[in-house]
Amino acid sequence: MAEMWHIDFSYEVGLIGRRSGALFAGFGTIFFLIGNSKPSPARYAIVLGFVVSCLLLALFGVYEFYGDHANVLILFSSAIEITLAGAFLNARN
Repeated sequence: MAEMWHIDFSYEVGLIGRRSGALFAGFGTIFFLIGNSKPSPARYAIVLGFVVSCLLLALFGVYEFYGDHANVLILFSSAIEITLAGAFLNARN
């Protein structure tokens, strides 16, 4: 992904990427396991936390694009993050 956004790859970028990947794998596992559970305050909190994360990622992506730190393809990622946030908000009940 770093190269796609025209961000120079370095060991530090790879480290952050691997750690972020592990975190998202954990989120995916949580969502898979709660997918069929009944609505509850805990399920709502998990969904709302993910929505906040997606919206912050989208905001940071737009910021990095306008700050000339990433190319236009990061806006595609931001659009996906906004779409995910909307989908999770729509399905929260």
